[in-house]
Amino acid sequence: MRLFDSVNTLVVCADHPEIAAAAQTWAAEKTGRQLFSWSKTGKPDSLEFRVLSFESSGHHSTPPPPNPGPLFPGLGFGFRVLVESGQHSLKTQNSKLTIPFTDEASVENACHCIAALLALGIPVAEFSRRLKHLEPVEMRLELKAGINRCTIINDAYSNDLASLRIALQFARQQSRTGALVLILSDFLQSGAGKKQLYAAVAKAIAEHGISRFIGIGSDILVLRDSLPADFPVAFYPDTGAFLQDLQRHDFHDELILVKGARAFTFERIARRLEQKAHKTVLEVNLGALVHNLNVYNRLLLPGTKMMAMVKASGYGSGSAEVAKLLEFHQVDYLGVAYADEGIELRQAGVRLPILVLNPEPASFDALARHHLEPEVYSLTLLDELIRFAGKNRELAIHLKLDTGMHRLGFVPADLPALTERLRLHPNLRVRTVFSHLSASDAPAHDAFTHAQAAAFTVLYEPIATALGYRPLRHIANTGGIARFPEYHFDMVRLGIGLYGVGSEALREQLQVVNTLKATISQIKEIPPGDTVGYNRNGPVARPSRIATISIGYADGLLRLAGNGRYSVLVHGLRAPTIGNVCMDMTMVDVTHIPAAREGDEVVVFGEQPPVQELAACLQTIAYEVFTNIAERVKRVYWQE
Repeated sequence: MRLFDSVNTLVVCADHPEIAAAAQTWAAEKTGRQLFSWSKTGKPDSLEFRVLSFESSGHHSTPPPPNPGPLFPGLGFGFRVLVESGQHSLKTQNSKLTIPFTDEASVENACHCIAALLALGIPVAEFSRRLKHLEPVEMRLELKAGINRCTIINDAYSNDLASLRIALQFARQQSRTGALVLILSDFLQSGAGKKQLYAAVAKAIAEHGISRFIGIGSDILVLRDSLPADFPVAFYPDTGAFLQDLQRHDFHDELILVKGARAFTFERIARRLEQKAHKTVLEVNLGALVHNLNVYNRLLLPGTKMMAMVKASGYGSGSAEVAKLLEFHQVDYLGVAYADEGIELRQAGVRLPILVLNPEPASFDALARHHLEPEVYSLTLLDELIRFAGKNRELAIHLKLDTGMHRLGFVPADLPALTERLRLHPNLRVRTVFSHLSASDAPAHDAFTHAQAAAFTVLYEPIATALGYRPLRHIANTGGIARFPEYHFDMVRLGIGLYGVGSEALREQLQVVNTLKATISQIKEIPPGDTVGYNRNGPVARPSRIATISIGYADGLLRLAGNGRYSVLVHGLRAPTIGNVCMDMTMVDVTHIPAAREGDEVVVFGEQPPVQELAACLQTIAYEVFTNIAERVKRVYWQE
């Protein structure tokens, strides 16, 4: 409260009893001080701002409970507020607002923002515009592959009750139904009584469905009294004791959240549990991906749906991890190329509707069993699907129209036969009708893009008339979302833009998602006249320090990057390749980088150099660079 000595009005959440009591004392100390209090539970009587209920705007929502109580993960991000008359003389009214995230901490922060806006007298009509620009508070979490098919969430840098709840929510987001293990240290300097504090921890464990618990420290033993007698627990006095007993726990096929205060050096636990792999890693910044999603969401009119493309293993980033994050942030649809990709997402617990762009008749049974929705692009494929479905099996399908791309899709001459078949088989429910813009990011071909959209509109109408209902329409891809808002129609498809590669107009707004890193395996002093690499293609003209780095064309750094055509980043300086790129290794010249040492990190692409630079060197596009990154390259996911 000392921070607010010179403040006249203090915004406070009345749901935290200690804070509310301290605020009341603060207000009584000086004449003229006022409290602007709000509540999620609505229990206090004197409130200026009360949250009535929380609703999801996503298709997989659960109805808000009659008496909402505290926020629960997954309940959604739409909410109503009641502004009651009080000392600020605000008009009583109901409002419905939307914020761009669902996690508990960010929603509470947003409620503080709403209360502040009300206290400042900002018109309620202005709230929506301002709220959609909110961004979550940063907190880094790392998601890594672990031993015995486990997944490790490493949050070994801080420990308090609020960050524990956020980490648990992130963990449950990644594993909705699977086994979830929590390894937790003592809370240090919490300021709360032990019994009360660890009772709250026990409640969080129950709410998030923890399967078993491991506590490390002396205070955390108190938690045992708040857990059911038959709940699987183990306690250790320190991190070393746990590591000595690690093998006994037999971790396998589980998601393990490692959450501890810095003093407990839980990074040692994370390293032991982590799957030992190739030194080359692709770091995927999930926070940047969400930022990019919101950049494109802000371009859409209210009610326009979003389909996110996660084909080709999420453009090389890992489809399951990316899909779970997108589901959490309530995109409406996912798109994959083949049935196998969709099945993998279902097995990972993803429940969003999934469009399969290139289905094969042999996969129809699997599509039906896993509730995947096939694209239908020809009469031949439609006939195969009709034979499979018969008259009674209900299937959701998507119709692809060819408006000029000339890849897949029905052409105008197909329409009479198409509409007749659909009329005779109403059990094939058409979810969407769509096409693909072939040059949406090329201004030189804008006339062709407009012609495609016009053709799409003409083809759509007789289909909707024959069906007797209007399926969703979508034609805008990443480039089209940015450049052609008039063609957003009912839904848009976002692909490469999620990963920070978009049109020139958005380049400054997008954040880098993927960073490919290697390490220096060895450094050698090479005299003039010698050569480096296969076929002696790397001549050395002066005394040189040559570093061998742990990446080659089998990892995705293709041979065109060799012989000085590309430079990686070492200690913030460019190091050009020398000689041919090998299958598993590449040599770079670090003569001008005296600080370079064996074991140092090397950035192949990221913020600098950007992936577009490597794509230009390889005479290709960023899509191909991302999807060429080999499976053996470990993916490390992190989120602020």
